[in-house]
Amino acid sequence: RLASAIKADPQTLQRDISSNLNLDFLYVARQLPPPQALRIEALGIPGVYLKREYRTYYPAGEVTGQLIGFTNINNHGQAGLELAYDPWLTGVKGEKRVIEDRYGRIVQNVDMIRPARPGHDLVLSIDMRIQYLAYEALKAQVAAQQARSGSMVVIDIPTGEVLAMVDQPGFNPNDRSQLLPNRYRNRAVTDDFEPGSVIKPFFIAAALMSGRYNNQSIINTS
Repeated sequence: RLASAIKADPQTLQRDISSNLNLDFLYVARQLPPPQALRIEALGIPGVYLKREYRTYYPAGEVTGQLIGFTNINNHGQAGLELAYDPWLTGVKGEKRVIEDRYGRIVQNVDMIRPARPGHDLVLSIDMRIQYLAYEALKAQVAAQQARSGSMVVIDIPTGEVLAMVDQPGFNPNDRSQLLPNRYRNRAVTDDFEPGSVIKPFFIAAALMSGRYNNQSIINTS
């Protein structure tokens, strides 16, 4: 009955349970939809319990997919800012000494060994209005040019703040079926890009500022 309820192969489930009898408990399924969890609870199978868990929801979805990244089932960052700042965002678990009954229920708190510490906030310079406009513009151009991929970064020149950073093809971190490496990679950060001739003005400016060259200097580039 349990295998059917969690849509698992009965033999595989039996093998997993039999090979982990030394554990205090074993996850047989995680992050189930509430209706499915209630159906499992209604079965009344001895030794089978439900544990409430939480997972991150990303309101902007695909618009900030590669930038924000996503977390795994244990809420640890796997890509994007979620991965880069995982130690900063992750809190520290608390620890206390308790007395439990034979069913594992806490009947008395004895001692607080270490208090829990919440994770830190992370504030970005991203302007969501500009982020959305950049996302729409890039998506349209990638489709129009039939390009394999594209990236766009919008920077506030006076401050250097990044106002938008988008990639295509995009992905929605709320949809786990889209978590493919070629989709969630933030190309604007990880990929090399040959700037070509647009970099030449910077070289010329650096040469003039050095004082070794002027606007009449002839440089042999052969």
